[in-house]
Amino acid sequence: MVVLMTTSDFVVQSKDDLKTAIEDSAVPAQLQGEIRLQLRKKKHHRFRKYHAVLAKGFLRLFTNNQEQHYKYQIDLAKILVKEEKGAVLLEFRDLWRAANIFEVETRVLIPVNEKDLDKWKNAMMKHQQYRKTKLK
Repeated sequence: MVVLMTTSDFVVQSKDDLKTAIEDSAVPAQLQGEIRLQLRKKKHHRFRKYHAVLAKGFLRLFTNNQEQHYKYQIDLAKILVKEEKGAVLLEFRDLWRAANIFEVETRVLIPVNEKDLDKWKNAMMKHQQYRKTKLK
């Protein structure tokens, strides 16, 4: 037997659907730590170390953990987040309107503590999904 219950945010078809609907709308946990970012090219580029705070679908990068204002803020809904061996790839796409050409810039995100790679990868995916649902 299927019972339809409606709320302001979602339609529930069974008790199991209620659990997943509530989990999808919940805000993911905040994550912070030291990371390294570098441009992904054929030639080796230097990396830059940042203190990163991942909260509510935004990745904020600080030059150190004592600062109060971020240097960069990345909206995870507008980029592609991929996984590669030992790193998380952030793919930025820009469209040149005059020539209709996509320019892709890829940055490699590596946690300073490499044991935290899975934690960062999973958190990035959850925050990206959360941010995309908020923009709908």
